[in-house]
Amino acid sequence: MLANEYCRSALINNTHQTPNAAFLFDMDGVICDNNAYHKSTWLDYAAALGCALTEDDIITKVYGKTNKHILEYVLGRACTKEEVEHHAELKEGLFREQFGPHFKLTLGLEAFLARAHALGIPMALATNATESNLDFTWEKGQLHRYFSAKVHPGLVQHPKPAPDLYLYAAAAVNRLPSGSIVFEDSKTGISAARAAGAKVGYCQHLAKRRTCPLGRYCCYRLYGDNPRTMPGAAFIIPCLAP
Repeated sequence: MLANEYCRSALINNTHQTPNAAFLFDMDGVICDNNAYHKSTWLDYAAALGCALTEDDIITKVYGKTNKHILEYVLGRACTKEEVEHHAELKEGLFREQFGPHFKLTLGLEAFLARAHALGIPMALATNATESNLDFTWEKGQLHRYFSAKVHPGLVQHPKPAPDLYLYAAAAVNRLPSGSIVFEDSKTGISAARAAGAKVGYCQHLAKRRTCPLGRYCCYRLYGDNPRTMPGAAFIIPCLAP
């Protein structure tokens, strides 16, 4: 408990004292723990299209990916922009319908955001999700209280793992990517953050549910290729829950 509180405070205070610093957040799996709902709706929607997704498919082909990427995998062919928009809105409408009644921010997140905001640390949201899902989460979580910018793939040329979203997000809060700390939970997102030149921490509690020395609900890093960690994450981001 005390270690977690110390780490949270240290991250916020150190960022506050760093010139051109900002917090940039991924959304799904980071702002809210909604991956189970994305999983269930993709399983159902893919099955309706004749594709039985596996657990490995969900991890490697769904989490962190755009709807275009997922749909082309499910259908086994390239999709037109119109096809992607049609299927994406049907699937995401189903997701919002299922998740809406259960919506809540990640445990401990709001207190963390409030403390960072009170110190004047600029924050932006950058997601591969559709604009409709971004607006849904923004409104449900009343994120305007803490964030000054929100970025979706429609605003950039390339989604994650390209750096465009995080480059746009940093510019939107008048900060440099090199001074930004990114909160991510997928390999796709970590690749995007690193390509943008930002520091990045891996939110392990949402992606793998492994025990961390800092607590069960924790953002954990280790740098390197150890299979027990996420390659590419650069440092520990402290757990957000008490």
